[in-house]
Amino acid sequence: MMGHVSFFSQARVSQDITKPIVATEDLAAGQTIFQEIAIVSSGFGHSFDDCGCHGDDEPVEAHVEPETLDEDDLETVSPAVVQEFDALMSYCEGHPVLSMVDIRKNLFKLLRLYELDATSLTLLLTLEINKEEASEYLEAATGLRREHPNIIPPGLSDDDVAHLIGLLNNKYCHALEEIQGSGVFIYMSLLAHSCLPNCNLTVTGNTMWLTAIRPIAANEVLTVDVADLFYRPLQERRDLLENDKIPCNCDLCSCILPDYARAFKCQDCADGIVHPLDDVFSCTKCNVKWTAEQIAAVEAQEKSLVEELDVTSLEALDASIASSLLHPYHFIFFWALDDLNSICVEEDFPDVELAKIYRRILECLNYTLPYPHDEKVQHYDHLAQTLISIGDIAGAKEAYEHAYALSCLCSGKDYDESLLYERLMKDTPTNKDEMLIAYGLDVDAVHNDDAP
Repeated sequence: MMGHVSFFSQARVSQDITKPIVATEDLAAGQTIFQEIAIVSSGFGHSFDDCGCHGDDEPVEAHVEPETLDEDDLETVSPAVVQEFDALMSYCEGHPVLSMVDIRKNLFKLLRLYELDATSLTLLLTLEINKEEASEYLEAATGLRREHPNIIPPGLSDDDVAHLIGLLNNKYCHALEEIQGSGVFIYMSLLAHSCLPNCNLTVTGNTMWLTAIRPIAANEVLTVDVADLFYRPLQERRDLLENDKIPCNCDLCSCILPDYARAFKCQDCADGIVHPLDDVFSCTKCNVKWTAEQIAAVEAQEKSLVEELDVTSLEALDASIASSLLHPYHFIFFWALDDLNSICVEEDFPDVELAKIYRRILECLNYTLPYPHDEKVQHYDHLAQTLISIGDIAGAKEAYEHAYALSCLCSGKDYDESLLYERLMKDTPTNKDEMLIAYGLDVDAVHNDDAP
């Protein structure tokens, strides 16, 4: 928690939320700008945990515990909701826009806020929602009033309730990992998107805060990567942004900068990297431009690899890279490396192998993402832990130094993780037990879990 950080109304940013939010004075890199606590928040519920789904497999039958109101919920919903909760859950099951348990509970909590203070939802009711699904929101709202009139406070129209349902199905509802649920945020949701953002969002509990990841000039629009599109090729980013109706005029989307996520081996110089810029493929080192035939050849390889690449070891991935025209920094190889990392962690691969993978991932990220990013922080942290396990304490110290510097830029120097990395880089653990203690873990419990 960043208790000293200003809330939006006191922050050094423009206050007219009908326009893009801009800095009202120069902001330094690593400066926390403002924080916001969720208006309401709720967990995803049992159906999310026990849905019987396994990755991309078909759902299987599973016993799902009936949804309940926990202690926090009971304090933030009306007595009518408590009394009619089971019936309300059944009603919501029949409406896709109320299918998620966290959305239902957040709706009930918003209704309770209005019941206690009729002005509490005034700003929320002015925010834009997805008009294409307005009829579904209204159908769910009118049915809710018809079947459960006691939970709708006097003064709220069906259109108002429909609007709230629309907000909960829109960008205003953010996932909150620590509570395994979601929360409603106004100001964070109104930040402009950029694939090359100047700010980063950090979440702890039901609180989010905004940090400048580079110097920001007065009157500059504050931007975040709303859709989390890092390491995605240009066309994929454009398609995703268009689908979500998110505008972006960053230098990547405007083709001022090349598409770094599509990287190819230069065929004219030893270590050059070729990237596309519009329809021109040119080398970053020797500046040679590829012919239409060369472009067609690499695009054919891209298509083939997207469909066929499936690696289960670093050696297999390296073999694919060696036989390909695609550079190791290409997004196809990066995401294959990311998948391989998950496999290695799950199957308890040797730490030496994991360290190689973390280094490779970081090399890709540092080349392709020209700004501080949480992914870099996490991977430097994981690399440091792995290096401690194999006895490379100097390497671990260096990794913690990188993690600390990036965490300060992404989340501020007073963030709990930044403070942790500062301690770890100054007093780097020399063995696994010291490391577990530094992270606040129970050494005996971890060893018992690791026992065969």
